Amino acid sequence: MADDRGELRYLTVLFIDIVDSVAHTARLGAERFRELLRDHRDACARIIGTYGGYIAHYSGDGMMVYFGYPRTFEDNARRAVRAALEILREIAIQPEGEAGSAFSLRAAIHTGNVVVGDIRSPHAIEAMAAIGDAPNLAARLQAIAQPGTLVISFDTYRLVRREVACTPLGRRRLKGVPDAVAVYRVEAVTRLAPGDAGLRTPTVGRSVEASILSGAWAEALAGAGQAVLISGDAGIGKSRLVRELIAEANQSEARCVVLRGASLFQNTPLHPVSEAISQLLGLEAEPDPAERFAMLERGFEDRGLDGALYARLLGPLLGLRPPADRPASPNLSPQQERQQIKRLIAAWLVHIARVAPVLMVVEDLHWADPSTVELLHELLPQIGEARALVAMTARDTFDVSRLGEGRCRVIGLRPLEARAAAALTRAVAGNVRLPERITDLIVARTDGVPFFIEEMTLAATDALQEGAADGTIDPALMPLTLADSLIARIDHIKAPRQTLEQIAVIGRDFDLPLLAALARQDVRALQPVLDRLVNARLLEQPKDKGRAHYRFCHALIRDTIYQSTLAARRRQLHGEIASVLVGSFPEIVRQTPEVIAHHVMAAGEPCAALPYLREAVAIALRRSAYVEAQRHIETAIGIIEAAPKLERRAQIHAETLVMLGVVLTGRLGHAAPEVGSAFSAARALCRGLDPAADLFPVLHGLYRFYWVRADGANAREVSAEMLAVAQMPGNDALLIEAHRAAGNCAVSRGDHEGAEAHFATAVAHYDLRAHKANRFAFGLDPFVGAQCLRAVNAWCAGAPGEARRIMESALAHAQVIDHPFSTAWTLSFAGLLHVIEDDIEQLGVIAERQLAYSEQYAFLFWRMHGLVYRGWWLHRTGRDRVAGLRMMIEGLAGYEKLGGIAITPVYMSIIARALLSDGEAEQAQQQIERAIAVARDYDEVWYLPQLLDIRERCVARAACL
Repeated sequence: MADDRGELRYLTVLFIDIVDSVAHTARLGAERFRELLRDHRDACARIIGTYGGYIAHYSGDGMMVYFGYPRTFEDNARRAVRAALEILREIAIQPEGEAGSAFSLRAAIHTGNVVVGDIRSPHAIEAMAAIGDAPNLAARLQAIAQPGTLVISFDTYRLVRREVACTPLGRRRLKGVPDAVAVYRVEAVTRLAPGDAGLRTPTVGRSVEASILSGAWAEALAGAGQAVLISGDAGIGKSRLVRELIAEANQSEARCVVLRGASLFQNTPLHPVSEAISQLLGLEAEPDPAERFAMLERGFEDRGLDGALYARLLGPLLGLRPPADRPASPNLSPQQERQQIKRLIAAWLVHIARVAPVLMVVEDLHWADPSTVELLHELLPQIGEARALVAMTARDTFDVSRLGEGRCRVIGLRPLEARAAAALTRAVAGNVRLPERITDLIVARTDGVPFFIEEMTLAATDALQEGAADGTIDPALMPLTLADSLIARIDHIKAPRQTLEQIAVIGRDFDLPLLAALARQDVRALQPVLDRLVNARLLEQPKDKGRAHYRFCHALIRDTIYQSTLAARRRQLHGEIASVLVGSFPEIVRQTPEVIAHHVMAAGEPCAALPYLREAVAIALRRSAYVEAQRHIETAIGIIEAAPKLERRAQIHAETLVMLGVVLTGRLGHAAPEVGSAFSAARALCRGLDPAADLFPVLHGLYRFYWVRADGANAREVSAEMLAVAQMPGNDALLIEAHRAAGNCAVSRGDHEGAEAHFATAVAHYDLRAHKANRFAFGLDPFVGAQCLRAVNAWCAGAPGEARRIMESALAHAQVIDHPFSTAWTLSFAGLLHVIEDDIEQLGVIAERQLAYSEQYAFLFWRMHGLVYRGWWLHRTGRDRVAGLRMMIEGLAGYEKLGGIAITPVYMSIIARALLSDGEAEQAQQQIERAIAVARDYDEVWYLPQLLDIRERCVARAACL
């Protein structure tokens, strides 16, 4: 019984039909028509086979042809178009042996997504079936074609538009197709100038390599012959660099000779050379062989060489034989003849270089035949004193030692960095403005490979221009050209489909033991398959990961296999992987629970992923990886909101929102509106839940949000509720947080005695080991949180020495606990203490540490404080007063934009002092008046005496002016 496992493919379907077959049958009779139909099918089959198509089935007098399955090529659509045009031409010129014996045909092509594979049932087996819209749409398109013409859909047109001349026929309604289809009539295949396709990619991120090539050309022009090999993976941009070099050479009097390796001619001796000679001398346009031979002879004579000798030896390479009146070739062995041919070609190239500078380009050297490589081996040593540059391109699998040791400089191309990849995406998109999320998607999935970037960008711009003007492009977007190219590579390897599906579903990276456990095979049985995939450069083994670790060379290779796997099969494999990981790989579950969550969700069990996502958040918070933590939480919230029947839904939802609030605090600061929204939503869910376990974390987040926003009334109300909950027995960890919150509120109001009492209680209850979890549950270590505000409170109470001692203990503790957010908090309040003490020297040190820390951990909120401190230090020390003032204003504005109001009167006051010292008394007075208004309006009165003192100085200075 046939295997009925299917796979998804991008398939190009050609449908050909005979026009008026009923009339033919009536005129000729069934028997004669049958004979002609058989001849017609044989002729079509011959042409289709030449282009690698597969005749899926005959439908009366029509035939359905697949390009892309079961054999796949990198250019399926192009092959289909060429095959169809050749069939139309051959049938059109078929001689009529009798009236009406020649057929007129219609043809149509469409490319689309289908499920392919054998279909089996108890009653029948259909081999190589393609299920999807593509076959039906191709058949419908054929019906609207005029006799003797080929029409194609837009999905096919966009794959061949650079090589095919077409006439747009507008959008047509097709029977059974809901939306009108853009249709094009193919007129002819156009031939691109060599390398033109590469020019559509802008040069981005290759300035160093381009400079090296330009320098090599300059040396060649000066008479120091050069040889350069540009090496890199497929699509990395080798040809684009060569095109730039050709463009530079064309600006001088240089001559360009281009040799091209081709996969079809890897075993045809000197094929790149014969092709280049034919093109240079214009032999392709002359149909008569004798005249072509004469043109070959004259071409070398015109260049001052022995034309007869060159033509006699090189003619056979071009399929040309000397006329009978020419002298016979000397009796040479094949080896001697090949050596003489190589010497002649090398002499010809060196001769050209004596007349004018020569740029010789050898593209795709990895596909060149051995004789061509040997020719280069002999040529390179001869160009040392010639005005010549030999620029070669090859994939990095090519063994450069075949050219001779040290005979060429190698320029290795690596993938583009993310910034350059984004720039290339924008450049290729041109006037089409891609949504930022699509640009980010393209950069993430293409791994810095320019060809991948270009193809995905063009597919995205096509989608936008086709109607997705709001940017709603499918994130799984895969351009058909790229899919064809990758599937062709994958099919060529002939690796077991089941193994490919398993590793693609595991992910971009995988370990051999996991694959073996999933496949239920011995590791040794899988090794030959993996070795084959590595040799084919579909997989690689990162050197820093060990021999049992593998990785897809490009994310899109993995994506192609994954997307061509049927959805039901993917769900099954995800579920099996999750079971294997949980059952046999506990270390993976412990270290990366998000991996289990991913597979469980993809298996169709999203609620089962929640515990793993929660653990992933905890791990991310311990690493201060707030962006990753936020992504896990948002995924969990999406699952919860989509599962109304989830058990303990309100409690789980509230806990998740609290985690979101903590993470957003780390990223955006305490006062960001998003933080308040998260905690407010959680509070609404906590009715009827456990006050200590569920409500207290919510209250803590809300208090902190209100306090930093200087919303004293709400902050005090929530902190009082926190104290009420925390005073229940057995809640020491909560009691610390509640007293710290109450102390902070007391400091803001200027109640220094009350604040000290709360801080002292909080510190007294603190235990380093017992309360470690507070850092992650509430986002801040309670000891440093209490001590920092306690130090500020001591200074306000008139005890500066005590304030410094307390702050030093907070800084020392922050170093011990290694919790980045707590360290950033401590540095910020240490800076505040140095500001109010006017300790400029120490403030400079703190500011540098704060800014560096904020940059390292992406703490935007704390960066704003660092900018204010750094700016004040620059201004007060006189190092750069203008930049310092600008930096303070920037930091304060950023802090306020993030919702911060607490402490702003202090920052406004030092800006006022800076303005005053710069002689801007009026602006200084306006700034200090604003600071006093904020302090009074928001009950932030702890620093009010200092503000009033600064105002007096401003008034006095203004009176003197």
